[in-house]
Amino acid sequence: MARKSGFTLIEVLVMTTVLAVASLVSTSIFFTSLKSSTKSKLEAELKEKGQFVLTAITRLIRSASSIADDDLSCSSAGITRNQITIVDQEGQETTFICDEAAGEIASQSANSAVLLTGVNLDCSQFVTCQWIGPSSAQITVRFTISSGNLAQEPDRASQLEFETSVVPRNLDQ
Repeated sequence: MARKSGFTLIEVLVMTTVLAVASLVSTSIFFTSLKSSTKSKLEAELKEKGQFVLTAITRLIRSASSIADDDLSCSSAGITRNQITIVDQEGQETTFICDEAAGEIASQSANSAVLLTGVNLDCSQFVTCQWIGPSSAQITVRFTISSGNLAQEPDRASQLEFETSVVPRNLDQ
């Protein structure tokens, strides 16, 4: 009997199945990396915004000569609020406010500016002032920013916490 060249039906089916599985695996890897890339970009953007706010606040608190808030007098136990008013070396006041409802952190002074907007904020422990020595206060700034809904879309949402502690160099008691 003469042998014909070509593929049998079984060979074609096996090859089709192998190609389908390989296509599914590569498509899955592609979409997973795309989701991961989107989340990484979102986290990088949130981190950049949060670091900008921390840097601006830290720089001004570090050089403050006094804290102008009557309600935020430093104590040994620490008092926490959603705003702080500091006075610089020239006597100019700057107030940092964390407004969860508006979704922004702003500074109010002669040159008012919104430092952070367009995100979800948790400012429940925004500013804490605590005496750490006879003439030294430590001011801790803490906030959480998030974007998107972590429960419904974890691949398109992110949440980052920011915290820093500053000891003003020129603080008058």
